[in-house]
Amino acid sequence: MTLDPPTPENLARLGLRFETFEMHSGLRKGEAALRFPHAATGSAIEPADWLAAKHAEGAMHEPGLVAWLFALGSALGNAPVRLFDIGAAYGYFSALATLAFADIDIVAVEPDPALAGYVASVLRANRLARARVENVLLSDVAGSAELDRRNFHYLPAGTAVSPGYARHKIEMRTLLDILGEPDARRDILKIDTEGWQARFLPPATPALIAREAVLLLECDRADKLAPHGGTNAQLVAPFVAAGYDLLWCDHRDPAFRVEHLPALGPGHERNALAVLLPPGLHPGTISSNLVRDE
Repeated sequence: MTLDPPTPENLARLGLRFETFEMHSGLRKGEAALRFPHAATGSAIEPADWLAAKHAEGAMHEPGLVAWLFALGSALGNAPVRLFDIGAAYGYFSALATLAFADIDIVAVEPDPALAGYVASVLRANRLARARVENVLLSDVAGSAELDRRNFHYLPAGTAVSPGYARHKIEMRTLLDILGEPDARRDILKIDTEGWQARFLPPATPALIAREAVLLLECDRADKLAPHGGTNAQLVAPFVAAGYDLLWCDHRDPAFRVEHLPALGPGHERNALAVLLPPGLHPGTISSNLVRDE
C-alpha cells in the first residue's frame, strides 16, 4: 500500500473551516461538523480561547499533523483504525480524526483530570460512542505519584522544581497497559507528551513494531528529553532498523515540507513531527489527491 505524503496544498483542498458560536466552537469539513463546548477547565488557557487563538485569521493548529491524519485516512480507505491520542489536551485531534478516517475507534490519553473531563465532553458532544478517555500519565511504570506540573508539562520525580510548577497527584500507566491486545484494526499513535515519550515508548517499541503500528511522534528539544534519558534519534532508530520509513516535517509551519530520512541527526533534536510508517505502508510521491471520498 502506498501513502502519498501530504503538502500544504493538500491541506488547503480539505476546506476545513473554524466557526465560533455562543456555546461552542466548531470545525467544519463540507457538511460534517465537530463541536467543542465552551466550558471552564481551570487551565492556563480555556478551550474556547485556545481554539480561537490557534485558528486566528484562517490559521490551522499544527497543519502538518492535521494533513498527515487525512493522508493516512486517504491511504487506508475503509480499513478499521484505532487512534491513540496520547497527550490529548483539549481533544482536538481525537475529534478531528473522525473526519479523516472512515472506520475509527479512539483512545484519548490525558493526565490532567480537568482536561480529561473536557475531552470526554467533546466526545459526547460529537456522539462518538467508539471512544474513551484514559486519565493517566504514560510512563515506564504503573502506579500513583506526586509530580510537579506547569500547564501540560510534568517533571519526573527528583527533578529540581522551576517557578510556576505546582504538585499534583497523578496516576501512571505504561503504554503496553493502554494498548491492549492487537486485533484487525490498524493502530495509529499520535504522541505529544513533552518529553515523556522517552520514558514510555522504548518498553513498548517491540510490541508496536510487531503490530505494525503507525506513529505520529512529536519530537522535543534535548532539554525536555534529557530528564527521561533519551533522544529523538534513539526513539526512532529501532523502528527504522525494523524496516519502517521515517518521514519528518515542521508540523507547526503552514509551509511544511515532508522529508524522507534514513535516520535523525543532531539537527533533529528539536520540536518537529517524525512519522513512522511500517513495512507495507510505503511513502510514495507527493500527491494532490488527499481528500477522502465522502
